[in-house]
Amino acid sequence: MKTLTCCLLFFLAFCLSSVTADVQFCDSDVGSCVNVTVSGCAASAAECDLKRGTNVGITISFSVSEDTSDVKAIVHGILGGIPIPFHIPNPDACQNCGLTCPLHKGGTYTYFEKLPIKRTYPQVSVEVKWQLEDSNGKVICCALIPSRIK
Repeated sequence: MKTLTCCLLFFLAFCLSSVTADVQFCDSDVGSCVNVTVSGCAASAAECDLKRGTNVGITISFSVSEDTSDVKAIVHGILGGIPIPFHIPNPDACQNCGLTCPLHKGGTYTYFEKLPIKRTYPQVSVEVKWQLEDSNGKVICCALIPSRIK
């Protein structure tokens, strides 16, 4: 019983540590986002704090409405309405990101990645736009994450 209680407390602590602030889903062509979580982002926060010099984990659950052989991740920081590319170490979402491609129509999948927050990034509020696209550039899932680089 004591082991079960410890496991449940650990699981609850993990879930609470990865709940995300007010994420909005943007238009998608061939799929839809189901859930987005950002490590260390509290549900009650207006923005997710992204600490410079760290890697922030993101997990995206999504469904696809068409078969696709490839998935690419594209990340931008939107400042003053202008999208600025964020480099992620692995834009190929089919490699080491939890996906096994090809993806099949009607399936629900979970993608995860780490976003390096460089020390050189300015301390500003930014909306992070995270998109998953198929090999034809059609958007599978798009999320807007209100954030603040600290």
